[in-house]
Amino acid sequence: MRVWSPLSRSAGEGAERSEAGEGFAAGCEQELEASIAADLDDVHEPIDWTRAVKGMPPRKHDIHIRLDEDVLDWFRQAGRGYQTRINNVLRAFMESRKRAPR
Repeated sequence: MRVWSPLSRSAGEGAERSEAGEGFAAGCEQELEASIAADLDDVHEPIDWTRAVKGMPPRKHDIHIRLDEDVLDWFRQAGRGYQTRINNVLRAFMESRKRAPR
């Protein structure tokens, strides 16, 4: 069995494969673009980077915290990452208190 490689092709063989490959690649790209355009989850809007934060996130500490059962269930119902969401809510609260006039 002969295995094709770019180093082993003859002069005419590369041109045939290249033309066929270009048509295939163009068809795949068109299908991909159509699939992206039809995706209802993709909002097709530019990303707003004005609120992006530069740098590394602060270190995290492993602690034990007691939460009301219904609060924990509410965060867990969204699936993986619930601890990160809890941290984000606490951070937003902390930041709002830092900015609030006293």
